[in-house]
Amino acid sequence: MRYLGLSGAPNARDLGGLCTVDGKTVRSGALIRSGELSRLTAKDVKKLSDAGLRTVVDFRTEYERDEKPDVMMPGVRYISCPILEQMTGITREQTGNEIPPFFRAAIAAGKSAEDRM
Repeated sequence: MRYLGLSGAPNARDLGGLCTVDGKTVRSGALIRSGELSRLTAKDVKKLSDAGLRTVVDFRTEYERDEKPDVMMPGVRYISCPILEQMTGITREQTGNEIPPFFRAAIAAGKSAEDRM
């Protein structure tokens, strides 16, 4: 796994080299993870284009996407796939008292963020 050096998305990483649950390895350049893409610079867009980026899967809620829309990159397919309901309590528009019971139980059990996902 390596950081991509994007100034607008400093946490962007190529997940190549990570082992999968079936013992295989993610190919370098096949899977990139990042936070929001709303602050990408022109250099960042070029770097992602040169790397062959074809698809962005956005796990944020509609509220989060509207609050900080992605920089749209030519030739890239965008898929909205929120992993949480809009009003679950995990997203910033709600309070902590509204966290769904299954997340509260995972947190109380001391599960890591990866295990909770």
